[in-house]
Amino acid sequence: MTQSHSLPAGFTKALIASGLWIMVLECIRAFLIVLPMTKAAFPDFAGIAPMNVPIFISWTVWMMLLIWLTAYSYWLHARVSGHTTRSVIVAGSFATAFSLLLFWIANVNMGTGTVAVALIAVPWAWVELVVACQITRMILQREMAR
Repeated sequence: MTQSHSLPAGFTKALIASGLWIMVLECIRAFLIVLPMTKAAFPDFAGIAPMNVPIFISWTVWMMLLIWLTAYSYWLHARVSGHTTRSVIVAGSFATAFSLLLFWIANVNMGTGTVAVALIAVPWAWVELVVACQITRMILQREMAR
């Protein structure tokens, strides 16, 4: 018996749909919660959270990596455990831990982030990425049924 190691049909659709979800939620979280709280936590630092081209380029790369990590994590876990709610939660948790949780631990450790912001940003991110995995699940299941 041979097993295909290529990405399934519909993976690109799932990547785009979950990616749109992630991009919208990342922007909402950043502009409504993280940036204001970070600016308030560091009032003497004039250059914190600037809005310029290099920042937007790095943010674009960050989101592309996050989108890929999330959808690919779900697909890998679903290959082993099936398209289940457990796969959605495990893959979303994995993607959160190895992206945003790690990011906030590093920020707090370096003194460029606060625990208060991390305690809001990380759970929000977890919900965001679990929902993104659910979107990926729904699209991949629909494509498999065709």
